[in-house]
Amino acid sequence: MNSSDWDAVAIRGKHYLFDVFFCRSKRRQIIQLIRQWDITTGYKRVLKTDMFEEAIGGDGILSFLSNRYGRIFCLDISLKVLDGARKKNSVCSAEYVLGDVRNPAFKDNTFDLIISNSTIDHFPQIDAALQELRRILKPKGVLILTLHNRLQFAFSSMIFIKRLLKIKDYSYGYSYSYRNICSRLLKAGFQVSESDYIYFFPPLITFLASNCKGRLKRILKRIFRIYENTVSSNKCLNRFAGSNIALRLVK
Repeated sequence: MNSSDWDAVAIRGKHYLFDVFFCRSKRRQIIQLIRQWDITTGYKRVLKTDMFEEAIGGDGILSFLSNRYGRIFCLDISLKVLDGARKKNSVCSAEYVLGDVRNPAFKDNTFDLIISNSTIDHFPQIDAALQELRRILKPKGVLILTLHNRLQFAFSSMIFIKRLLKIKDYSYGYSYSYRNICSRLLKAGFQVSESDYIYFFPPLITFLASNCKGRLKRILKRIFRIYENTVSSNKCLNRFAGSNIALRLVK
């Protein structure tokens, strides 16, 4: 998808995964991951790629980042998404940059930390993006990366079907196995220091719970909580249940 595609998505706005309940779950999981994988705070130059959640969803993390770190840069390919993020997060201290993660206009060795949350799985040029992210990361800098998990059968099946039918949908791009993405990361020059699986959203339950009301909605959300707690704590299950692979990478 290119900038005009994302502009159109920003205008359309809503999606079922932006239900407040699920947004809170997504936001909680990614913040927990950042706290776990980057224990140092204070002044840092931090880049957040893809401002879609900050502009439209309820799962943005910009306020958390601006309170935790020194100087925050926000990169997105869509001007409409950037404008939406800026308006929605007006109290946050951040610099908004229009650009493509596959060719960002930053100097070498610029950032201490990069948060790239489900960004580079929306286009096929993932290797070029990884090389660029490494280029702009400082030596010993950290990249926290999440992308679609191929082993989550329901989610990866929807990605395959939509690509087969040539249906454009921002929420479905490309999915990767742990082995495949690690091979690409090593080729790009990264060291994989930590990994996990996050976002345990069974698609049918998520869709139904976001589009129904009353008692049924409460029951479905209770089922979701039980499901999330069960699979997230089980290392054998979460690799098949997590919608995203999460990795901590060091330059």
